[in-house]
This record gives sequence, structure tokens and C-alpha cells, in this order.
Amino acid sequence: KDRLLSGKMTFGFQIRTFRELEMARAIAMTGFHFAFIDVAHTSLDVADASRLAIALADAGVTPLARILDRDYQTAGKLIEGGVQGIIAPRIDTAEQAREAVAQCKYRPIGSRWRGDESLHFGWAAPTSLQDMNAALNDIVMIVVMIESEEALSNIEAIAATEGVDVISVGTTDLAGALGVQGNFSHPKVIDAWQRIAAAAKKHGKGLRLGAKKHEDIIRTYELGSRMVITGNDMATLVNGMRADF
Repeated sequence: KDRLLSGKMTFGFQIRTFRELEMARAIAMTGFHFAFIDVAHTSLDVADASRLAIALADAGVTPLARILDRDYQTAGKLIEGGVQGIIAPRIDTAEQAREAVAQCKYRPIGSRWRGDESLHFGWAAPTSLQDMNAALNDIVMIVVMIESEEALSNIEAIAATEGVDVISVGTTDLAGALGVQGNFSHPKVIDAWQRIAAAAKKHGKGLRLGAKKHEDIIRTYELGSRMVITGNDMATLVNGMRADF
């Protein structure tokens, strides 16, 4: 989080398929700063994510996890299991952004009560509840995803939400909602990126403008995006196998 919010490029890798803990070592050795564990659109469960999160953190990689729409019961289990950030999809309003913060951050920023989060501190948690809550609020990132026209119309209020750390754009879904599916260079998409980037900058949020092609990534960088996800486990394996065949 500190790297991203200081304006440095921050690279991540998505885990969608493989549960083996060797993934953590491979991601760390390759130089990635964070891993995106996808619990929403895969068969990975909380136990898988927790084991991966602990291994990633031990290897120096920040573990984030995406949940299903407003599934904050799972988010709480993921946080207690070692995940250091929750990616909340389909955040369309400031009210939904505040709900994500309330459910995933600790008092006084959010409304989470203490469970068993001691593994974040090597099972040697701070002695006072206030110190522990402050430390957990610093550790746990809230990443809200902008994926619809409604979210775009509310971006100023969403970005102004206290406790939200990062604005992340699901450009594939947003482009589809704007009627230009798959065309990341369309003026409607560029305009949306510009509006979102301006709101994120104004309110001091980290920014990810989801892009895949090199020229689109360069454009998002120029707009202030510093968070990039370069690929996922199965696609990387298949591409490597094809290259070696």
C-alpha cells in the first residue's frame, strides 16, 4: 500500500487456479509486489486463500483477495486468515463504498470487531485493542471496483469515501456498459478513465485503470495509474507451454 500511494509502479499477479504454496515463492522470485487471489470467479475458497496469503506475506508479497458482490462475511474470514486487502467488485455508489469500509476496516474507521487476526502480527498481537485496530487498518487495503455507468456517475462521491484506499477500474465490464465492449481505446473509455483518475487524484486514492495492451497501459500510466496486474497463473502456464512446444 505504501508503495502504491507513494506513486511507485506496483505490479501484481492473479491466482485463479493453483492452490500450491510454491505459487507464493514463484511470484516473489519474479519480483511482483502483490498477488490477487480470486475467490469470486474461481473454485478457490477461504482455506485456499488463507494458506496462499500466509505464504505470500512470508515471501514479501502483499496478498489481496476479490470477493463476490458485497460478500463481507467471506471478507472477514479472509482478513482473519491473513489476506491484507479486499477487492470489492461492483461498487456503484458512495453508500456501497462506505459499506465496504464498514465491513472490512476496524473501529474507529470501520465497524469490524476484533476476531483472531493475530497471525498478521506473527501471533504476537499488540497489547491494546486501540493499537491493534490501528495496525489492522493500516494493513488491510480496501480496493473498490468501478464497473458500471452508475459507478462512473458517482465516482466523485465514491473516491471521497474515507477508508477506501484504491480505485480499481474493471475496464472490460465498464467498456461493455458504455456500449464499446473490448475497445479500450474508444473515446468513451478514455473519457471514463480521465474522470476516474481525476477523482482518485483529488482524494488521494491509489489508482488502477485496468488495461491489457501495451499502448493502453502506457495511456493509463500517463493518467496516474500505478497498479498493474500482468497476468494469471493458468494463462501464464499455457502460454509458456505453447512457447516451448
